[in-house]
Amino acid sequence: MPKLRPRARIIRTIGDRLISGPEAALIELVKNSFDADSAVANITILPRGPETPGGTILVSDEGHGMSKSEIIGRWFEPATDDKLQRRTSPGGRPMLGEKGIGRFAAARLGRFTRLESTHCSGDSRSLVTVDIDWNWFTAEKYLDEIDIPVEETKLTPKSKALPGVDIYISDLRDQWTEKALESLIRELRRLASPVKTREENFSIRLDITAFTLESHGFDGQELLSRSNLTSGTTDDTGEEDPLLIRPFGLQEQADYSLSGDFDSNGNFTGTFVTQRGDARSQPLAVAALPLKPEEDNCGAFHLRINIYDRETDAIRGLFARMGLNLDRIGLLNARRILTENAGISIFRKDFRIRPYGEPENDWLELERQRVNDPSKKLGISQVSGLVQVGDEESSGLIERSSRGPGAQRFI
Repeated sequence: MPKLRPRARIIRTIGDRLISGPEAALIELVKNSFDADSAVANITILPRGPETPGGTILVSDEGHGMSKSEIIGRWFEPATDDKLQRRTSPGGRPMLGEKGIGRFAAARLGRFTRLESTHCSGDSRSLVTVDIDWNWFTAEKYLDEIDIPVEETKLTPKSKALPGVDIYISDLRDQWTEKALESLIRELRRLASPVKTREENFSIRLDITAFTLESHGFDGQELLSRSNLTSGTTDDTGEEDPLLIRPFGLQEQADYSLSGDFDSNGNFTGTFVTQRGDARSQPLAVAALPLKPEEDNCGAFHLRINIYDRETDAIRGLFARMGLNLDRIGLLNARRILTENAGISIFRKDFRIRPYGEPENDWLELERQRVNDPSKKLGISQVSGLVQVGDEESSGLIERSSRGPGAQRFI
């Protein structure tokens, strides 16, 4: 019987369509670090220069690492359902990378990928190395004709190498400009949910210090500090870590806030708080509306909506509550920050589903409704919120890949 035999270029074709941009590709690799129970995902970007002609990206973690058999049996199998079947990591984290597209992300970022995995099993410790030139995957060859070298080195008991994975990506496909790095920082800051449903020790560090004012027209570290709205972020030792990505503080502050839960039948119970008033929590309950014939139940979910006044006095009070000096930031920059933080995000497993929550993604059509009734309706620039949904099984909401801006959408 005839069988489908894909050409090797299917790897690049799927990757380029599935991964919408370099920011989305790096987020997929960060999710892999989370799935490995790593406490941190370290990202280093080296621009094109004499020492790195094509530029280099390093993504490393301190997780379990992968053995040679795991790399061959999992990493070499695109769209594997291994994480979907396991659902939780050895450390108890819900798995994020269910679609097995990490290797597509690496191919999207650059031509060459070198994966180094240090893995421990009992008293045995090994280093597994994989080198891939994604240009091997051309139309001339079939996918099963591509041989990828995998080398394993047994480490001595005296070796100080710690478990984890380092992914080196070189000959980059994108130019990392100041604007592109600002976008990346914003995406990384938006990645983790500001509402924690469990205690997780996971952070993201970004090293862009190789970008200098003399060579690139901007200072990478200054850009990160400015985008983080801090001169640095304190780590667990109490010392300042200038590379740590800081989540948006706006999610913890608002002029008005609504928070609560919809049960599986659609009934809402929650609270409403006016911070510019008495700041007391007012209980709120709303009965479910009957479902229309074309509507389906999406299960229980959590909702939080923050509302911001944009006049000068309100902004000054808001930033004071955040511990930020409005005089140093400037009113125009403060309004820009509010705009950049606007939008209603959708989170699953404490990580944002792109593109929901981006300022330009008005999926609830707030602006259209406001035009019809501006005195009573809120515009997208006044609102920052989140919806936390359950897994695909309990909610019926399935993530689908998108070719357009943003990596995934719900159906």
